Amino acid sequence: MQSENADTIDEFQALQKVIQYFATTTSESFEDGLLQTILEIFQADSAAIASVEQNNILSLVSAVGSRWHHLPRNVCPLPPDAFDSKWFEALRKRTVVFYQHTGHDEVDSPFYSVAIPIFHQEYVSAILDLCRKRKNFNAQEYRIASVIGQLLGYIYHLRNLNNEEVVLRKQSQDSARVALKRARLYFSVLSHDIRNHLQTILHTTSLMKDYHVAKDILQLISVIDHSVWKSARMISRIELSEQLQHEPLTRRSLIAAIKESVNYLSRIYSDALVEIRYHTESAVVRANDLLDEMIWNLLQNAVQHNSNQVKRIWITIEQENDGYQVSISDNGPGIDEEVIDSLSDTELRRTGISLHQSYQIVETYGGKLEISERVPGSPEQGSLLRIWLPAGDSHAIT
Repeated sequence: MQSENADTIDEFQALQKVIQYFATTTSESFEDGLLQTILEIFQADSAAIASVEQNNILSLVSAVGSRWHHLPRNVCPLPPDAFDSKWFEALRKRTVVFYQHTGHDEVDSPFYSVAIPIFHQEYVSAILDLCRKRKNFNAQEYRIASVIGQLLGYIYHLRNLNNEEVVLRKQSQDSARVALKRARLYFSVLSHDIRNHLQTILHTTSLMKDYHVAKDILQLISVIDHSVWKSARMISRIELSEQLQHEPLTRRSLIAAIKESVNYLSRIYSDALVEIRYHTESAVVRANDLLDEMIWNLLQNAVQHNSNQVKRIWITIEQENDGYQVSISDNGPGIDEEVIDSLSDTELRRTGISLHQSYQIVETYGGKLEISERVPGSPEQGSLLRIWLPAGDSHAIT
């Protein structure tokens, strides 16, 4: 399949194709399919990826096109005085390098190539080489190649983290310890790298606002800013869970926590109408500050996915067995059964982080979270969440 003319190649479409490839591929050895995607973007004739091994030796991982037919895979090492001298230059300078050469069979036909370094922060992972007959690469393609190199650098960085995880698993028979290290690796990526990328997006949109742009463009910028805020909020939630997960439980007033969250919800969402019914004068449970996060998550989830003009929420608090049950129902669209079934699976997520986080918090307190239809047989009339928490002592409430 041929792409658009290379002179009019769209930067966003090019990035979208690369991202879409990684979103759909399930193979760990993704280089072959990646090269086919990049060949289509640039209308190139040949492409290759060489990884940087120990001692800065380049190893040819994957190659397609006539230029590479005479070379076997996994050529290691590739001498720096051969055709890959430009590769070392690109890696050393960490910038795209263009060069011209002649083919093996068609001596009179010029070949134009571009060496694209793949790196993330101070770590250099690989080199991507594109070759095209008779047609040089232009300035716009230079920009696209640079951005693709940065994107691939981040993807290789994540794959290296996964490889570190495998090493940790082999070195330790303690599965709980390995799981903790794995979680911390991913948590480090979320809290540091992604936050930095979000900050870059905000800086860029802020600069765009300084230009005299059309009103519809400003609206799109607002959408971007809001999405960045939501992503940053998700990271903050994960950070909060990490910090409070091991804090000791104290005596907390369940009623006070619910009242505080409801008051805050009413200030944020003017179209939300909340009714509370108390069937007990006090409700003391053993919890920590994550109790407030859990209640807020459930209330906000009931509002955010509700398209009704008036978003109604009904809350009931009652004593049950040796604890207290909080029932939260709404007039929203309901929750899919697949989402409900996936809540207890930490490796499977079919909805936002709020429901999963609330489920985990309730489990930490020794409680239960159940989701059903507000009106049995009519899921479109809203959902019903029942949270049961074991009772704590009635003194020293916080």
